[in-house]
Amino acid sequence: MPERIYKLQPDRTLALRGFDDLGASAALHSATSNSFKVSGIFRDAADFAVLILYDADNFYEHPRIKYLPDFEFDGLTLEFDVRYTGLTPLDSTKYPTIDWAFLDVITESGDKVQIRLYDADPAKTRAVVQSGQRTYAECSFRVEDNGLKEFDRLTLWYQNLWFDYIVDKVECVFAFEGKGAGTLHTVTVAGVAYSYLEQTGDTNTSVALGVIASLASCPEVRATQDSGAANQVLLRAKRDDGAGFAVSSSSSTTNFTLYGVGANTVARKLADAINNANWPAINAEIPLRAEVSGPVIRIIAQTPGEEGNMLSMYSLSKNEQLRTTEETATFTGGTSDVTWHVKLDFSKIALELEKPELTRIRLMWLTFAPKIANSAAYLDTEWEAVFSNWTVSGPEDRRRLKVAAPGSVRTEESAPECVYSGDWKIESTDKQETGHLGPDETKPGSGFYSGGFAMRASKQGDSVTVKYTCPAAHDLYLGTSLYSDRGAVAVRLDGTHVKDIDCFINNEPAVSTRRLIREHVPAGTHTVVIAVITEGKPFVFDFLEAAITGDVPDSLPPGAEISPALDYSTDHTYKLSPARLMWIFDKLGFTAPMNEYMGVFWWNQRRRVGAVMPQAQVMFSGSFAEGDTVKLVFGVDEPEAPALRLAKTVFPGETPAGIARHFKQYINGQSVVAWAEVNANVLTITARSAKPAYLVELDKELSPGSQGQVEITGSLSTGNAGTWEVDPSQTPALNRGARDWHRNLFQECAQRSREIVVACSMELVHPPDGFGAVYLDSKVVETDIGFGQLKSTHCAFVPPMLDYQKAVYTAIADLMAQSGITPNLQFGEFLWWFFTNRNPENPDGGMAYYDEYTKAAAQAALGRPLTAFFAPTDDPDVNGGEDVQFLQTRLRDYVAALASHIRAQYPNARIELLFPYDVNHPQPAGVHNLGGRLNRKVNLPVEWERKETSPFDRLKMEALDFGAWSRDLNLATTAIRFPLDLGWPEDSIRHLVPIFRGGYPWNKEVELALKAGIPVVNLWAFDHVCLYGMVLNETKGRSLFMG
Repeated sequence: MPERIYKLQPDRTLALRGFDDLGASAALHSATSNSFKVSGIFRDAADFAVLILYDADNFYEHPRIKYLPDFEFDGLTLEFDVRYTGLTPLDSTKYPTIDWAFLDVITESGDKVQIRLYDADPAKTRAVVQSGQRTYAECSFRVEDNGLKEFDRLTLWYQNLWFDYIVDKVECVFAFEGKGAGTLHTVTVAGVAYSYLEQTGDTNTSVALGVIASLASCPEVRATQDSGAANQVLLRAKRDDGAGFAVSSSSSTTNFTLYGVGANTVARKLADAINNANWPAINAEIPLRAEVSGPVIRIIAQTPGEEGNMLSMYSLSKNEQLRTTEETATFTGGTSDVTWHVKLDFSKIALELEKPELTRIRLMWLTFAPKIANSAAYLDTEWEAVFSNWTVSGPEDRRRLKVAAPGSVRTEESAPECVYSGDWKIESTDKQETGHLGPDETKPGSGFYSGGFAMRASKQGDSVTVKYTCPAAHDLYLGTSLYSDRGAVAVRLDGTHVKDIDCFINNEPAVSTRRLIREHVPAGTHTVVIAVITEGKPFVFDFLEAAITGDVPDSLPPGAEISPALDYSTDHTYKLSPARLMWIFDKLGFTAPMNEYMGVFWWNQRRRVGAVMPQAQVMFSGSFAEGDTVKLVFGVDEPEAPALRLAKTVFPGETPAGIARHFKQYINGQSVVAWAEVNANVLTITARSAKPAYLVELDKELSPGSQGQVEITGSLSTGNAGTWEVDPSQTPALNRGARDWHRNLFQECAQRSREIVVACSMELVHPPDGFGAVYLDSKVVETDIGFGQLKSTHCAFVPPMLDYQKAVYTAIADLMAQSGITPNLQFGEFLWWFFTNRNPENPDGGMAYYDEYTKAAAQAALGRPLTAFFAPTDDPDVNGGEDVQFLQTRLRDYVAALASHIRAQYPNARIELLFPYDVNHPQPAGVHNLGGRLNRKVNLPVEWERKETSPFDRLKMEALDFGAWSRDLNLATTAIRFPLDLGWPEDSIRHLVPIFRGGYPWNKEVELALKAGIPVVNLWAFDHVCLYGMVLNETKGRSLFMG
């Protein structure tokens, strides 16, 4: 039955866009029709991962099942639940240096729109708590009354906000003198008179003591003899309620108002200051509120969530008479451990944002970002986002996606029905030898074209006329390439101008896709003329497609002989969920045993080496005066992006060390680009990352005339992000993203009883020192891999590499076994490096047998240094063949040790060798003259020539150069025959055929291998099957051909 698929369907249309660096990893996995997971590891604060929710210009599927571009989202609503672990939470209040806060959209017209998911305003938010709890961070201070006095001062600081209390009058003094017996001496407190009747013989002092005694019952004041004079009575308020009351005396005409102030009152006054602050006007990132219990002030973040835990406050006291027990208080207890429910009604959002273009969407994605580390450097963190209850509602015909169903007609650019006028040139996807490059590595103007080729023109008036016949009513599409340098064309159908199509798109890389010419074209024969209308801007004609639209057709009949190979380095593998990937295999009828190469990029555990984090020291010194303002300025002022200024207003008695402490707390609570620590009066500020987005200028601003000094050394604008080196010490050897993805892949295979073999090779990107193979001139083997500036190192057969590969293969075998399939492992090209670096510019170069381990082992085994070998064609019989025998044995023993290790844990494990015959051909052959007698000898130990003496269950042959580059079926046949002629049983042989370059009759090589009795052929690689639009041909051997 045909299958209907839908926009935003997790297991059919979602894909990972990628992650930012080798140190990070991410994987989309566990996808069903209404749920999926994304997980991985971040190792740098600037890391991020992007998940594509929808791409109208679908990059991935084979044309047979690739949905047609559809931009319509009017009337659709997406709803889902999501729970984050180890990620910046949706309710984060921090500035989004990375787009974690938004659903990003690019409309059909090319506008970028950001839709914020969570908003603190309930009327604006699109995310609400579904389950779990967001708690509020809080801290507390205990006020100490150690005999506080009038004008004592206590201040609590939050960022550059101060909550201040100055003590009112709490005591007064009256002096008494004897006036003679019978004189009444009175103190009136709060309207109540307390009197002493002077007696005969009283002195000034005894009168004062008599007054003190009369006040013993007074609830408002405590009376004591003043230390300044014996006849003076000191009155101090007993109460601790902040209320004032009048005090007067018969001995004085001066009246006083005392206030009942103690620790409780001070706590309450400071809490009132916090609660009465005009927080909306202050515009603080996280406002505060306060509660009191006796002398304890409990200060609570008004915004819930774990980022409140980044806040801290400190107290400043005039003296020890009034202070807090804690000098600083750090907020704790904030949590964001919730599942969110997100609802996105695209029509409603378009109205709210006044962006009607939001109902026509080309691209849509979510971004995941690391949590901001709390007052510290970022540490490696595994993370996960779990999406559930994923639904899309709206009209059925708006939700569904259509494909060009059976009966559709695609006319390729090379068809005789295409007649060109003007200056047209052939455009092709010309790949490097491995064929592993992704679309973002192609040069501008190239791309992945249907069948591998297209035509290109750039002069106004250049045209192509296409005549086609379609048996049913159809929609007509132009297959082309969109890019920032592309021009526009005018399209006529049966003599009538239909539309102009502009192939400009502000996107990197180029997008090979289809654009609608006209809907509902009647059945029959039609003529289309496509003419360039923009001078000097290229237009690419790939194909014309008459699409009879419908649902995804039935799966092709299963074939047990042919299956594309996967490469985890390529977009068509690591960016797809295993559910979507295996669905493509199912639909294309690929049920033969699968082959996956782990690649060289995305699966390793890594550590940073050679990094220099931007760091600056700020020293505060001199005499800062009350009212001075000190500012640290992060960045430079730009018209729409002013610099960030963090300020400190100086209070009396503040020291340089106190100012340094202030900025530490302010930076750690506020900044997304840096964190700080303090030692006395020196503040050390460290950038959270050395990536460009986190590099800022740091400056200072001081009040004019200030006697304080601020000295900045170091820099926050320069640093070195370092190199992400493979880390053999981490376990498991596969990172979180690779583990989760492969576990799910193996589960999908188990569900289908589908055999899969997984390969690693001797290649690593950024291995540790001592791993790499070394040329005769002591240079490590490095090869360009076509991905940025990265290079791959071919590693040597040395103990550290062996230990690492034991851990790697064990991790893969563990995942297979846990998923219910037998561990099936391939040693991919486990050979001595097959090229020399010797050339006229480097006459000291040679073969790569000269790492320190191998040289030492050769000295021990041969009693002399290993002979200098210069080229693959050198004589292997030099010194009676002792040197080559040594190298051959070293390879044999390395592989045997690895195989034994695997089988000791999994006795039923199957092990396969991938052997590249082109580079090991006995004589140089093919267009690149690969091979040579030395390679042939050192790379095939005699024990491997027969299955029963080898450690392998299978031998898989490849000769990519002979096929894809040399296009020589005779040479390809030698690779097919090689294991058979050695005596390997047919059922223990597999063959790998290159398909990554157009023009090679690879289907013939497939047919030759199958006719030779080889039971399984894998195609290198799966991405090209889809990108080139290879279609299935039901002929003998179920071979394939370019459409």
